[in-house]
Amino acid sequence: MLIALLVPISLAIAAFLIILTRAAIARRASPNPEAIVLGVIVNFFDTLGIGSFAPTTAWFKFRKLVPDRLIPPTMIVGLGPPSMAEAVIFLILLGVHVDPVEWWDPLWLRDHVTARLNSMPQAAQAQAAPAAPAAADAGAHGEGRS
Repeated sequence: MLIALLVPISLAIAAFLIILTRAAIARRASPNPEAIVLGVIVNFFDTLGIGSFAPTTAWFKFRKLVPDRLIPPTMIVGLGPPSMAEAVIFLILLGVHVDPVEWWDPLWLRDHVTARLNSMPQAAQAQAAPAAPAAADAGAHGEGRS
């Protein structure tokens, strides 16, 4: 099951880096040394479990490096690939056992999936699941029972 996680994560990292590199080359953009040092420090904090978004936001605001409206996308672009790489490194080095069934949160499924299905109008439910002919109607109304 570990391969089932590593393959999509690796493909996402590769696709993201290709798109990012092409955009940077097209705009002739490159990170400045301060941004590189900041990235190293906050990703180290992220590895320790402190996180990287709060320190990055604080530094961006303190130094006025990025306009406020661009802080979220800048952090996603800058901190996404290192976080994905951390995931791959820890999955491989720690040999984490991955059981996707454990990810199924019954409360989330009830609140987001079952609730939506139950709130569908009757016409939509009838179209989504075609009913059996008369036998289903007879059983639903209590008829046809012995």
